[in-house]
Amino acid sequence: MPDIAASTDEVEPPEREDYWHHVLGDTFAPVNLEGWDRSPQPVARLEGTIRGRLLFAELTASPHIHRRTPRCIQQSDAAFFQIAVLTGGAASLEQDGRIAELTPGDFVVYENSRPFTWTFHQPWSASVLSVPSDAVPLSDRERRAASGRVLSGQHGLSGVVGRFVIDLIRHGADVAEPQSEEILARTTDLAVCLLAEPDRAGYADAAQRSLMTRIKTYIEQHLRDPALAPTEIAAAVNISTRYLHKLFQAENESVALYIRRRRLAGVREGLLDRRLAHLSITTLAHRSGFGDISGFNRAFRASYGVSPGEMRRGHPEQPTSQ
Repeated sequence: MPDIAASTDEVEPPEREDYWHHVLGDTFAPVNLEGWDRSPQPVARLEGTIRGRLLFAELTASPHIHRRTPRCIQQSDAAFFQIAVLTGGAASLEQDGRIAELTPGDFVVYENSRPFTWTFHQPWSASVLSVPSDAVPLSDRERRAASGRVLSGQHGLSGVVGRFVIDLIRHGADVAEPQSEEILARTTDLAVCLLAEPDRAGYADAAQRSLMTRIKTYIEQHLRDPALAPTEIAAAVNISTRYLHKLFQAENESVALYIRRRRLAGVREGLLDRRLAHLSITTLAHRSGFGDISGFNRAFRASYGVSPGEMRRGHPEQPTSQ
């Protein structure tokens, strides 16, 4: 069963436009509706599934317009990167000064953090995949260059992406919650392959950003494990340990130092959180993945200039570069 199911069939005709307006705003982000069909039987239906940070949705409706204005954007601070595949009818999406005219099988990418206009010219249906914008490691220039362009769901890499998105959305309810982050990573990898700057250097840079996002997400999810090591991290993202070290060297850091820095930051947050005052420093250190408490104490003082106990008591921090 979908997590979200809404239909204008469930409400009285005079209330259907307001109802659909609220459904779109609650599911995606606020938009203005224009050209709503005021006949006795306008059609508007939505089914959606939420898994982790992913939203899969299928929509069917009569012709009308969704307009996302600067004022609408001010009503919501949630930023989503969206891939929409038109599965029936005809529609156009305008964003960043371009208009994508879609026929069934075509798809388009866009972001709700910038104004856009969807115009549905006839009865239509679409499948939409929404992911957090910050999970897609594309530059602002790449995002703006990709939006408002028709991408064929029939041929080449764009065809692979289009078919993947449709299949994923239609089977979203079968996705287990623990799988959502892995699917998010694979989806953003495909988006990077398709939308990164066409030159090799631009693509390589975008692909590397995508990979580092996956690596750091895995590290964050496993920080509490004292045995977390480069070999495990590399295997989790299907790269060699040597390449993992090379990626961190490009950021002027080592894997071990990054893990320690993130663990120390976790302990520091715990020490400053009054709600956790009942927990001992040792407990906070263990919770963040430190097994050697004496080594933890030395690393903490070296990073923050004070001992963990002094920080908890409110001793002024001495900022140090990390």
